[in-house]
Amino acid sequence: MGSHISKGKFSKKPVNGPKCTEPVTASTSEGQANGHAHKYVQTEDAELPTKSDDADIQETSTGSTETQKHLNPKNRPSEADVPFVNEDQKKIIVKTWNIIKEDIAKVGVITFTKLFETHPDVKEAFLHLKDMSQEELEYSDILKRHTLRVMQSVDKAVSRIHKPVMIHNVFLELGERHIDYHAEPRIVDLMVVQFIEALHSRLPAEHWNEETEQAWQQFLEYTMFFLKVPILCMRKT
Repeated sequence: MGSHISKGKFSKKPVNGPKCTEPVTASTSEGQANGHAHKYVQTEDAELPTKSDDADIQETSTGSTETQKHLNPKNRPSEADVPFVNEDQKKIIVKTWNIIKEDIAKVGVITFTKLFETHPDVKEAFLHLKDMSQEELEYSDILKRHTLRVMQSVDKAVSRIHKPVMIHNVFLELGERHIDYHAEPRIVDLMVVQFIEALHSRLPAEHWNEETEQAWQQFLEYTMFFLKVPILCMRKT
């Protein structure tokens, strides 16, 4: 994914980025109660979410003990690595997502069926799907439910596009859950490629151009960066 990031062209000031550091404790200063953000992310320049801001984010003072135990600081990304989405790109994301939103179930199915078609080995990572044919996948309720969850995560990110710390927390938590699935960052990268292709295929032609593609590329690089951080931080090498 990194090859698609144009930091200099789009970045005014990078958003605060994830770091594999010790999580905050209960003694942390007031307003810093969200463990998922502070386990990886410096947030001194951004307003932290509260329960009233986002019911999906739970207040906690520490993260998973197992995650704390095995974090590998050698894999810590720097703030300079965080992709940046500028204001014009945010407007494009919101506008095009509102157009495609009613069609997200189809976008999700296209994303994953094309992913499995172009990279059959990836299907092995999906226990309940790996033995299905391409035709079976297209009509699989299991795949539809999975893709809908993925699309709902994208919808959360778009709806919080002006609240970066909320996005950080949602995708860091999602990344932590993917550790248990032995998820590979490579699969996330491949999924992004197919998701953009699916958007292209479903959006009306007048709403798709190079700027739209770049905006979505940058936005997905940004959100998936935070999803991948817990996975990378758990690696021993």
